[in-house]
Amino acid sequence: MIPLLALISASTLALDPGRPISPPQPPQSQLAQSLNEQVFGPLRARNLARQAGEKANGGLRAYRAEPSMHGAAGKSPYVDMGSYWLFTFRGGPPELTAQGIYTVETQVQVDKGSFATTVLSNRALGTSPTSTAPPPSSPSAPVSEATSPQPSLAQAPPSPETESLNDQIFGLLRARNLARQAGEKANGGLNAYRAEPSMHGAASKSPYREVEGYWLFTFRGGPPELTIQGIYTVETEVQVDKGSFATTVISNRAL
Repeated sequence: MIPLLALISASTLALDPGRPISPPQPPQSQLAQSLNEQVFGPLRARNLARQAGEKANGGLRAYRAEPSMHGAAGKSPYVDMGSYWLFTFRGGPPELTAQGIYTVETQVQVDKGSFATTVLSNRALGTSPTSTAPPPSSPSAPVSEATSPQPSLAQAPPSPETESLNDQIFGLLRARNLARQAGEKANGGLNAYRAEPSMHGAASKSPYREVEGYWLFTFRGGPPELTIQGIYTVETEVQVDKGSFATTVISNRAL
């Protein structure tokens, strides 16, 4: 005989449509959501800020931002101001930045809602800042000119699962950025060329194949005034070595 309590419980479950019946969200999904909020937002903002700096200083042939503006977004020189991120970074001619010598300091604001960028200042190091836009209101004391702003995300040490995902994400991310930069350099810099949207944003959605020892990226691009309309004139194929992250442009052909 079935116990009365078991029958009552079964009837309650059957008659209560509001009772949740789906299983709880798996930890991996929660981790992915957390990474999207904490990693990919600042990551996209960092890339856009760097590109604004590159454009303001003559493109990739004339300028390269400091290493902290590549790689892990959490290590880039920014302050979370609530409604926007504020990036302050150094750069200069590639032949000097390769030696750790920087000649320009750029400050870029990236809006959290629209991801619109505003270059607030772009000055030669050793000179007073020259603002190119009204300074934003700050909820805290202004950042000292002599000190680069530090990341405001004070978090507990990442779990092994998070570290593993970070390794996978940032390896591919760095490779994707380097491949895009190689394409930009091969096609005249950011003033003359812009890669397709898949070469920005989430690295996992970029057009690549993983081959033993390297990643192979095949992507389209063209003049900015055409790519904004979804019209592409060039297809570029770039190989990025997994060990050294050295890039090789395999092909760069007109479509």
